[in-house]
Amino acid sequence: MTRIFLISFILYSFAFSKVNINTASKDELSNIGFSPDEASELLSHRQSIGFFNTIFELQQLENFSISRIHEFKHLISCEMPKLTTFEEDIKKASYKLGQWISNEGNTEGLSEIWLDKFFEPQNVNHMNYDDLMSLPNLSSIDAVAVLKQQRRGKIFGTWELKNAPGISRWGYKNLVDFIRFNDSEEVDNIHVRFNTLVRTVPITSNPDEDGTIEAFKDASFPEQFHKFSLTKGQHFKAGYTYHTYMGQPKGINTQKLFIEINKFDLPFVKLDRAVLGNFTASYGQGVVFESSDYFSPRRTGFGFSKRSEGIHADLTRSCQYVLNGIATQFSNSLFRGSMFASYHPRDAIINADGSFTSLIVMQPRLPFGANEDSSRIYNSLIGSVNEVTWGGNIRFVPQIGTHFGFTFFESLYDRELKPQVVETITGGDDDTDAEFSLDDYDDYSGDAFYLDYITNSTDAEIASMNYSIADSPLWEKAKAYVRVAGFDFMTVISNVSIQGEFGHMFKFEGSRSILKNIKENPNAFVVSAYTQFSNFNLLALYRNYDIEYDNPYQRSYSNYQRFKTSIFEDTYWLEDPIFAFLYTGNPQPQAEEGFFISSRYQFHRALVGTLNWDTWN
Repeated sequence: MTRIFLISFILYSFAFSKVNINTASKDELSNIGFSPDEASELLSHRQSIGFFNTIFELQQLENFSISRIHEFKHLISCEMPKLTTFEEDIKKASYKLGQWISNEGNTEGLSEIWLDKFFEPQNVNHMNYDDLMSLPNLSSIDAVAVLKQQRRGKIFGTWELKNAPGISRWGYKNLVDFIRFNDSEEVDNIHVRFNTLVRTVPITSNPDEDGTIEAFKDASFPEQFHKFSLTKGQHFKAGYTYHTYMGQPKGINTQKLFIEINKFDLPFVKLDRAVLGNFTASYGQGVVFESSDYFSPRRTGFGFSKRSEGIHADLTRSCQYVLNGIATQFSNSLFRGSMFASYHPRDAIINADGSFTSLIVMQPRLPFGANEDSSRIYNSLIGSVNEVTWGGNIRFVPQIGTHFGFTFFESLYDRELKPQVVETITGGDDDTDAEFSLDDYDDYSGDAFYLDYITNSTDAEIASMNYSIADSPLWEKAKAYVRVAGFDFMTVISNVSIQGEFGHMFKFEGSRSILKNIKENPNAFVVSAYTQFSNFNLLALYRNYDIEYDNPYQRSYSNYQRFKTSIFEDTYWLEDPIFAFLYTGNPQPQAEEGFFISSRYQFHRALVGTLNWDTWN
């Protein structure tokens, strides 16, 4: 008897189970009496506006009255559908996604990496040091803690992750957005992202304080940035970008295109990635090589001021230090090696004799400056020098938490590099003679005050700009070069991380011996120590850059960018205001020697104190 009752109850329940209007199909709605118009309107509302919280929200629809709702209320329900893991992650981190997508400048390349890792989470058991360090707010101590936990055994869930030896709560909370604990079943999912930006906000690095450069205010040519990327699982990616600054003439833009393959196991090594097309490269503390158009003050490499270490595809809006060619990166547990080669034009200031004084980062890019005066600007600034850059990095890992790396690169140019500041850059509205003359004092020309004005204390940096006339067996068109090499290191001891990088710039001159040139050529280095506890961290950093270390790819820690407090800041002393971008748009750090200390202490969940102290010469 009991058995018959249970069967009858189950059949009765199925017969009178309610249809969830938040998940029902058109046929299911029709089966309980909805007309075709009613079912179509409900589905359209659900698709375009969202789910129903109560059945009485059906009154918002044209075909439903309160009496009609009462006819159906015993047949329908409106439970919220269960979100997939991916949808839950999106909802939980939507505010972070907005920040990453809108990020620009130095974090822009990292934002793309964060988005990739968010949409295609990796199994934390297979992540290496670079994978972990590319994530926001993970310190080297946190990354090493995860690697040590991997060695203990498989990380099955949050319990093992929280108990990784040395991981901070802050690091753990930032890591869980990007990982899984098992391999994804959706390895071949295709994700397509398209971002577009159109804005008429004037640039913040306007070098002309008087605002006479009309291009900076011309809203009829807004800034545009369009970015498209397609990923297939974690192994394949392709992308395209188009960028033009506000006020930039038609026909002058930056377009990037690439295809990339990632994470393929080969004999003895793993192919981390290979990129054909546009890519970025960054190593160590940014002393020797980092490709970026942007300067960021007090960039330590911790927190959100990180670098996209190694080789990555380029979807940033950089327009000057663009690498285009081929790049590869391989690794195993003992080493990581990467190599790259690029050919791309550069914006540069051309002298009357056809040589060039300096590369220049302009926003917007104007071929003949603000005044469009070809008698003062001898050659279009846009793409006026071709650059071939090649190099690489090799990093040895003797044990978890310690590595040593060596980086080298060479840039070759098809024009001689001969800085001619007075003849080409300095001058003024009333100065009609490119050369210096006594009349320049009356004309208030920059020719007279360069290196001789008390407030322009860093004109010596200008006088120390790199000079090169040379050929190369690698490229028959080469007429000048920049060549830099250096080494970096990092080690984690308990909850202390120590890291640093040294760079040496080769400037061989005349008949002097190679050893003498190495001894007398300029150097730069950064060294820092970082420690963290559950609610406290402390960073101490020292940097020292020789004034002649004019490495165009240096992006290491600095309080100011190159040529701060120099004659390049004063547009009225220059032949054209566009030349002030040599300072305001310069991504290189200023020559400095000094200490920086930074600390964070969380007194309470709602109260956090920070300390920053910097002193330098």
